[in-house]
Amino acid sequence: MVAKPFAAQDLIEYNDALSRFYGGEMVCAGLLYAPLLGAYYPESPSAAYHKGYELAIFDIGYARDISALSAAMVAAAFNPKASKQSVIEVLKSEDTEKYFKSRLVGRISYRIYLDALYIAETAKNVENEWLLNGEDSIAARKAGMEKAFQLLSEKNQDYPFHGRCCYRNYKIQLYFRSKKLLCYVYS
Repeated sequence: MVAKPFAAQDLIEYNDALSRFYGGEMVCAGLLYAPLLGAYYPESPSAAYHKGYELAIFDIGYARDISALSAAMVAAAFNPKASKQSVIEVLKSEDTEKYFKSRLVGRISYRIYLDALYIAETAKNVENEWLLNGEDSIAARKAGMEKAFQLLSEKNQDYPFHGRCCYRNYKIQLYFRSKKLLCYVYS
């Protein structure tokens, strides 16, 4: 149990419990609740990121950053003038914990975002090729989605646990639904 030693401020037991939680893997558990923090801090991505990072007590490493970014992106989406680009810009602009400047790997969540863009664009190209070849839209959409899942499976070798896969799928969903971004922030 992670929450109990955290609440009791037993830092040694909390650290041990966190290491046992999902075998010590980075699970992005904060993605389950972080979007609500974005709604609590509408139009304030910095406050949402800070609170998301602070409350990501079940996450370790860059999983904390991913959870906090989720809160910040939702907060940014609540801005009446929000656009797809302004929400995505949060991936770069909110970096109080210095993940972009991390000496060894940088901000992994941004690399995952770039992977998601590539996968979504490739899948869309496959769909368009099928449509240009006279296939019906359902078959074309299916071919595009199959390509997306093939590429996701290949990337899953780079990010072996489901937290990263969920985050990448979340980014792809945002990309595919870019015209409905403000309505579809998180599912």
